[in-house]
Amino acid sequence: MGNRSPKSRLLDRESFIAFTIYLGLSFFFFGRGLIGHFGDRYIGVGCDPTQQIDYVAWWPFAIAHHLNPFFNTLAWSPEPTNLATSPSIPLPAFLMAPITMLGGPIRSFNLLMLLSPALSAWCAFILFRRICGEFWPAIAGASLFGFSPFILGHLLSSIVALSGWFITLAIYLALLRLNEEISAAKFAALLSLVLIGQTGWSLETLATMTFFGAIALGLAWMMGGADLRRRITGLAAPIAAAYGAATLLASPYIYYFFSGAPLDLPRNIAVYISALPSNFVLPSQVNLLGAWTARWLSPRTPICDATAYIGIPAFFLVAIMAMRRSREFAVKMCVAMLIILATLSLGPVLLTGPHRGIVMPEALLYFFAPLFKNAMPARFAAFFFICIGALFALWLSDKTWSAQIRWGFGAIVLLSLAPNLNASFWLTNVDTPAFFRNGLYRKYISPDETIMILPYGTTGTSDVWQADARHFFRTAGGYLSLSPPVPEGYREWPAVPAIFGLYEIPDLRRNIAAFLVDKHVSKVIVADGGAHVLQTTFGDGPPIWRLRAFNPDEKAAIAAFFGWIDPGPLHVGGVTIYRIPLDRLSSYAQLAPQDLQLETERTLVRTLVTAANSYLAQGGDIANLNLVSAADRDLIPRPWLTNPTADGYLQQLNSRNGLTLKQTDDGLIEIRITGTAGALKQIAAEYQAVAVSTRILPPETAMNVADWVLPVLQMRFDRAGLAKAAQINPTRSSRQN
Repeated sequence: MGNRSPKSRLLDRESFIAFTIYLGLSFFFFGRGLIGHFGDRYIGVGCDPTQQIDYVAWWPFAIAHHLNPFFNTLAWSPEPTNLATSPSIPLPAFLMAPITMLGGPIRSFNLLMLLSPALSAWCAFILFRRICGEFWPAIAGASLFGFSPFILGHLLSSIVALSGWFITLAIYLALLRLNEEISAAKFAALLSLVLIGQTGWSLETLATMTFFGAIALGLAWMMGGADLRRRITGLAAPIAAAYGAATLLASPYIYYFFSGAPLDLPRNIAVYISALPSNFVLPSQVNLLGAWTARWLSPRTPICDATAYIGIPAFFLVAIMAMRRSREFAVKMCVAMLIILATLSLGPVLLTGPHRGIVMPEALLYFFAPLFKNAMPARFAAFFFICIGALFALWLSDKTWSAQIRWGFGAIVLLSLAPNLNASFWLTNVDTPAFFRNGLYRKYISPDETIMILPYGTTGTSDVWQADARHFFRTAGGYLSLSPPVPEGYREWPAVPAIFGLYEIPDLRRNIAAFLVDKHVSKVIVADGGAHVLQTTFGDGPPIWRLRAFNPDEKAAIAAFFGWIDPGPLHVGGVTIYRIPLDRLSSYAQLAPQDLQLETERTLVRTLVTAANSYLAQGGDIANLNLVSAADRDLIPRPWLTNPTADGYLQQLNSRNGLTLKQTDDGLIEIRITGTAGALKQIAAEYQAVAVSTRILPPETAMNVADWVLPVLQMRFDRAGLAKAAQINPTRSSRQN
């Protein structure tokens, strides 16, 4: 360590030049399309950027209006959402508050997104210059980290993950202390500031940074000599002090985090948000070369998490450094950590088929670290290019190779990792309807009135509209978190998944009316004047999100939901307003969501059972039994299956909208339905005597995020049992439309 006469100053002329270079690159790659559109376009795609634009607006708004900023009751009203358990970015929101107040949250968000890669690269430059001792090699190495595939992927999705500079600053401080260039007290004080900053930006990154930091120190202790072991042991006390001080200073945030409900992610999140082995060598669309290679990547992982790309040239670089300079401590550490990171990024199970996989070493962590069950292994790729960037900087500064070879090969590595140069690829046009954009809402909505906006929750960008309106109104919906995506007071209503997916359900009118009355929704605003629906698009590689207009089936579902309540809705400013007369619907207030859920689920199960029995009785091929083939014979109402988000994704013949109908590998008929635990247990008991098996499975990831938080009833029948099940007609008070 420290054998290259490193430069240790954090702020000097070279670091200023480096930051200027990185900021220029960030603007060139991602900001060109914002010229003249800094307030009506934003960097990113999908629902995550809209959520974080809302957070940028929320924190200064809450403080200015004397609200507890840790609880948002203006979305998912009147349920209080604990933002400490959400990726609510309080630190960036506070830093950008002056710009937000003057220019709006979209401008603040864009500035944060442009600064994040530049800051990540700049702090990596400080670290790599410390390691290699030279300016241009450190510049090149740090660019791999600041503009890594991980950073590129999350520029499309989540500013939460774009806090790499805290990681590299923590490593830099540790190196200074290990070389006794700063005192233990100064190290503890500076590290505590880094930890506080990381806490205010992303608790998820803080957790993974702590976990892998402990692994790195343990690995260094095992690989080092007696003197290094003594120094690493000496880090324990100041690191503990830094974490203690950070915990104390961030205690309100931490208190609300632990006082909130447990993280509520689907049980298989770690399997599906994990690295694809092919992604190590094949880039997604975020990279320049991805235009030709992304089509060979699986659509299992969304584009924002298909970020494990290293590339063949970078693999060669790692191999060359491992073989030629294996005795150097920095090289050994980087190679060993890269292997550990890449292995763990594959997740607990390496899928080899729809229901097959190989158990990976990470599965052991589930027994020793329960919180690891909520980890998303694909995001461990955030640390790949700390190792690779450091090796790259050391390679470029190695004078045993000629400059032509070093920089020629370096150019190939840089080119293989270059970002997508299409400026529009990184941007989304703000789709705020004129009704909200021009302030027309003030004529039709009262302050603090509760409305519902379609597209609903994660299927649209209404978070931006509410943020732009300075939180003038409340919404019975929104997108504040994925843990859970739907709060407890909403998930028990059968209407909620239907409104998300825009499909019809049994007893539709009672379900819709009871839900609207319970949430005090006085108006439903449908943004049907343009492209406002977030569509997950499948095709050439990992899925990505794009905006489109409501299709005819969705418009028909919306009319079925609300047209009977307000046959003459208003059309103004690119939206349709359905007025909800709560006094006229007051009789629906007596309907409990648990009863509605049981009635709805019973009807769905009975329909699937009788549909499967009739299909087979009519001579249908059991191998072709699925929801679509049953609907083609008019055995299942087709409006129940409307789900445009499923188009193109494995054709979704068997499973739609929380329903599954198919033949199993052993020739049985399987029916699955998503619902609340109480309703599913009662239904399972009603069919248990005639079914081969009944099981209630934990929630799983699904196209409809409202189903993420609901368990699944799985029932399997043989032919005789299915015929008996078709005769079951449980006593129920529900009635179908």
